[in-house]
Formats: sequence, C-alpha cells, structure tokens
Amino acid sequence: MVSRKNSTFLRLVYESYRNNYRGGDWDYNCARVPYQLYLEHPNLLHVEPYKFTTPDWMERYNLWNRVVDWKDLYVVHIMAHTDGVREKFTPESIKTNDSTFGEVMRYIYYGSPKLIRPNS
Repeated sequence: MVSRKNSTFLRLVYESYRNNYRGGDWDYNCARVPYQLYLEHPNLLHVEPYKFTTPDWMERYNLWNRVVDWKDLYVVHIMAHTDGVREKFTPESIKTNDSTFGEVMRYIYYGSPKLIRPNS
C-alpha cells in the first residue's frame, strides 16, 4: 500500500488490528482485512490493478520461465521463498537466464537487463 501520511484508509487498517490481528497470518493481516475495508469504503482509495501485482501469486511461474515486460511496473515481487528459487539462481547463473527474474537481477547486479553471453 502507498498512501499519504495520516490517510483515513491506513488509519482504519491500523485500528482494525487492535481487535482483529492474527499473529503469523500475513495474508489475513496484509490482504484480507484491507480488502474487506476497501469493500466497505471504496471511495477512500484507488486499487492499482496491474503495476503493483504483476506477475501475481498465481502467475509466479512467469518470473522463472518467461519474460514479462516489467519496465513500467512499480514493483516486481520476486517471491524468492517459493519454488526453490534461492537454490537455483546465483549471480553467475542469472547472466544467461532468459526470464523476468533473470532480467531484473541482471539489472540490479550488472546495470542492464540484457543477457550476458559467456566469452567464446
């Protein structure tokens, strides 16, 4: 979530935690409660349908296996705790990994999303 300081919506989310917080249930606290509040008060916020959520949880396969155009996105949630990602990728292996994850990591590590071909 992104908001102005002291926004009404964030205050409602924060106040909901007083009597409705579930320790260890991040999905409930971070997604379900704010979504329910949004349904009750849709005039208090704008839900960005694409630039914060692509690829989403159900499309995470696209992070590792194809290239999603990520350049106009506000954020790419890497979800490195899923699908054995930590074990698969290294700074060396991302040089030739033709995927969204490879592009983003090359941009971070090497300053360009382009594939880095090994010296012949």
